[in-house]
Amino acid sequence: VLVTSQVEHIITRAHATDASVGTTFQRLQHSRGVRGLLLPPGMGMMVCREIPFATTLFHVRPALTAWVKKHDEEGVHIPWYQWIGREFGLGCVTSVFTSPISHIPSVIAAYQQGHGVDFRTAIQQLLDAGGYKELWRGLGARTVSLAGTFTVVPIVMTLVQ
Repeated sequence: VLVTSQVEHIITRAHATDASVGTTFQRLQHSRGVRGLLLPPGMGMMVCREIPFATTLFHVRPALTAWVKKHDEEGVHIPWYQWIGREFGLGCVTSVFTSPISHIPSVIAAYQQGHGVDFRTAIQQLLDAGGYKELWRGLGARTVSLAGTFTVVPIVMTLVQ
């Protein structure tokens, strides 16, 4: 939050305004000053998004992997392609059950960053745009994206170890 929210804010705002990152940085610096760049809108929702994500990636996913390994037959080695398939399945299962927890904060944070508005304004504008379903827009895409993360990161961590 204290390191990446600034970059995420500039990039998200650039996408929302169809401007370059450099131009967006200059505009934000001019309109909000250094303080506005260091403390961008959406930081609170980023915390609400990242805590469930990090908890899932570094606690839930490893616990699920350990549970599956515990039920493997002892001494039986599975081929690499079965291991990759199992990791992918665990990543998908983990994402399906945990993505909804961090999704709404993700939507609100992105809206705040893209539009430069506070929390209340973001909620009101999102609800005005499409009601409560607007808060769930993109859940499928986010779930698929997180399934990739919940698959690739554990694989890389295992290979690095």
